[in-house]
Amino acid sequence: MSIKIFLFLFIILIVEVFAQSTFTLKPSVYYTRGNYTNEDHSNSFASYVSGTWNNIDHIILACDNLNITSKDWKYHQKNIIAGIVYNISSYYLKLNYFKINGDYTEGVTNYSYTDNSSAVNLDIVKGDYPYYYGIGYTYFTQQGQPNVNSHQANLRFEFIPHYKIFMGLRTTASFSNDNRSLFSVAAKFNYQPSSDLLIKSNLMYGKRTLFVDPDLLILFNQIYTQKILVGIQLEYNLFSKLTIVSAFQHTQFESYKIDYLIGGLKLNIDL
Repeated sequence: MSIKIFLFLFIILIVEVFAQSTFTLKPSVYYTRGNYTNEDHSNSFASYVSGTWNNIDHIILACDNLNITSKDWKYHQKNIIAGIVYNISSYYLKLNYFKINGDYTEGVTNYSYTDNSSAVNLDIVKGDYPYYYGIGYTYFTQQGQPNVNSHQANLRFEFIPHYKIFMGLRTTASFSNDNRSLFSVAAKFNYQPSSDLLIKSNLMYGKRTLFVDPDLLILFNQIYTQKILVGIQLEYNLFSKLTIVSAFQHTQFESYKIDYLIGGLKLNIDL
């Protein structure tokens, strides 16, 4: 199913390249290092390719390769992501699909298992500058350790008081079949002090699990309940078509914490 969706969106992307007079291709790569309070470590390499036409609509294809190492076990995860954003009048439709395959192995006992997860997300955003608001829904399912599925609903409000400033607020309620009903609030604030520098910050407080961020195209598939997330990101234009990205993120779960360091490069290619 994931391959079919991936190929379908890729074909749409190719068609749009030839059908639209103005098209921008935006490839990017990221490396993420995670440091856990229990001395575990994670390394992730991700690549994204997005195509934008009309300066609004775009398609995104991405893959991510994650490795988590511990003293007693290893976990390897491969992700495939496909998404599309389409503008209809004053509405923006966002449709995202996530496919995850993970392999867990213990070093001493050789015990192992495989988990297969997927998520489908739909967001509808409406508004006219400078106010935007929307609703979203995500369905997540996992076959592995454990077998679990969840429903996630969110409301969002965004305000752009100045072309250099962006503010956003999102509330999320999630319900999973392991009898967890969780609620969280997330805020974003972006500021562009110069034409070459963009500063992004985000904060989440509450409780959430198996969470999809439809804007960053990230699936937090940790089974444990997340309570706090604080992050800051800097984007600097080295050249007119090349942007360097650096970020730090701190997240707290019920029983442990993770600090992430992120570095990346983004390109803009006009076709």
